[in-house]
Amino acid sequence: LDEALLYYNKWRLFDILASIFAVTGLLIATIEYEYSWGIYGDGRMDNRTSNFIILATTVAAVIFLIQRHYYKRIWSNLKIHRFSKLISFSKKIQLNKVRVLIKPSKTKLFNRALIMEMLLLLAFPYPFAFANLEFGISQYKIETGDTVVNVYYQVNEFMYALMFLRVYFLFRVLLSMRSFTDNYAASICSLYGVRANQRFTMKCLLRLNPLSATLTANFVSVIILAALLRIMERPYGQQFQDPSLESFPEMVWLVIITMTTVGYGDIYPHTTLGKVIGIITCLWGSILVSLMVFAVSNVMEFSNEQANAFIVLTNTRSAAQVVIEALQYNLMKKRGDASMSELQAQYRRMKMRLVKFNQTIKKNALIPMGVGSSPDDTLTHSVVNQVHSYQPLTEVAEALYALERKIDELA
Repeated sequence: LDEALLYYNKWRLFDILASIFAVTGLLIATIEYEYSWGIYGDGRMDNRTSNFIILATTVAAVIFLIQRHYYKRIWSNLKIHRFSKLISFSKKIQLNKVRVLIKPSKTKLFNRALIMEMLLLLAFPYPFAFANLEFGISQYKIETGDTVVNVYYQVNEFMYALMFLRVYFLFRVLLSMRSFTDNYAASICSLYGVRANQRFTMKCLLRLNPLSATLTANFVSVIILAALLRIMERPYGQQFQDPSLESFPEMVWLVIITMTTVGYGDIYPHTTLGKVIGIITCLWGSILVSLMVFAVSNVMEFSNEQANAFIVLTNTRSAAQVVIEALQYNLMKKRGDASMSELQAQYRRMKMRLVKFNQTIKKNALIPMGVGSSPDDTLTHSVVNQVHSYQPLTEVAEALYALERKIDELA
């Protein structure tokens, strides 16, 4: 266990370092991109100093990434072979007879996952080769419909757009820092044939905090998609003097109305690559909106205790209204000073309260209650029986009438 914990801490440390250097390169590239548009009016990104810094951070991120996969490979081979759980009455879990079995590795170090992550890191603005290269995409100008225009992109500008894939490393680190991927979680998950990975952690977070997890995903998605859409549309806006395509807040607005499938039409993508980003935004937005609906419904759903409290509270209050109207009706009959129309009106009020009470009982019966019912349920059903029989109500009414006569005599 000590050896497994050692390798677990090592691969997590190198995972954090790799993500820090990867995101640092993205931040430096963002500063250079904004600077190049402010100075040159295009996405040239040919500042050698910043490009060399991005190159250095990328090399460091690749080295730490290889170390991360190496130590995680060793850690994953340290399997907990046997343990038993003894659960006491205080609900504390005790582990007994724990033994670590070291198995030889069956996977290669440079597997498909590591190669794909290294390819993600290799997309960045290079210092020399692609500094001044550009390419154009021919397309129809939407305003005229018959004019073919060329929209030119710098290669480093396109490579900068691909750098936003590095956000994946940041999210992976944040997910691995949760308690669902540690040594103990991996041991428990192995008993049920489940891998304690990032996918399992995301499902756990959606189950524990659905609203906060969904809001975070929406916020990050809007920022990243707006930045990508701005990169693809900015050359077109610069060429045809459309400032709305160069504004980041306008791109955020466009992403939001696209994700929610509203589409007012005041702003829309003009370039081919911008339309591709718009399609991705629409598809991803439909997924996030469905998750948001699930999160809101989950927040508004009763827990077992809340359902029990709501049912007992509404049942007893509705029954109390029936009792009050029935007592009033019986007192009016005992006194004999009420007219027939007043008695009929009070009787109708009592029957209306009784009908509402029966409707409340039927509605609450559709709400799933938790294990074990509250003791107040017996009280509610006894009130129902008393309302239908009227015998206890008559006795209470007679006692109240006698008390009222004594008060009148004393007065």
